[in-house]
Amino acid sequence: MSSKEDIKLFISEAEDLIQKTEDEIIKLEQNPQNKKPIQELYFTFHTLKGLTAMAGFDNLSKFCHHFESFLDKAKDQEVSTSKKADVIEILFESLDIFKTILKRVKAGDLSDLDNKFVEN
Repeated sequence: MSSKEDIKLFISEAEDLIQKTEDEIIKLEQNPQNKKPIQELYFTFHTLKGLTAMAGFDNLSKFCHHFESFLDKAKDQEVSTSKKADVIEILFESLDIFKTILKRVKAGDLSDLDNKFVEN
């Protein structure tokens, strides 16, 4: 498991990345035709994937990888406005999962994301 310093770094970086993720989802929600938020979200999930792996949250890292792959495909494709609404909802749900885990980590609970979220 990670050291206390690693966990402090994880919390600090995760808070910043979660805020950036939320900002980009809102931008996408406000202008679904704009592809830039999807590109930014791709990079954010890529960074979160590495950060969570560094902190020893392997399942959370896999969860990020799934979103990173999804966003990588979505950033180059034309998606209908109705489908983007579904994507936005899923992104907000993933953000809620991150916020919940971050809250647990801040409280000293270093348990990883449940396997059911990353099973194929």
